[in-house]
Amino acid sequence: MKNIENLYKSASKAETKLKSLANSNRLMLLCLLQDAPKDVSSLVTASGLSQSVVSQHLAKLKEADVVTADKEGKSIIYKITDPVTLSILSSLYLAYCYPN
Repeated sequence: MKNIENLYKSASKAETKLKSLANSNRLMLLCLLQDAPKDVSSLVTASGLSQSVVSQHLAKLKEADVVTADKEGKSIIYKITDPVTLSILSSLYLAYCYPN
């Protein structure tokens, strides 16, 4: 029975992670962060999204432990630190972004 409990906990964690990624704007922001850490201003410029939209999505990603935020001077730098997220993004890139 303990294995079922562990499996349920793992499935629940996976569900939470996948829900945090299940948004095209968040995926786009994560793709931009894959190359290098960036601040909100850089993400706004690169994505074409408004600052409020970028900030809202980054807050959700931070809450889900997908990204971290480090203050550098007056800027907050966001980066992907979760290896599971990096692996998922790599798989998604190969499946959907790799040139045919």
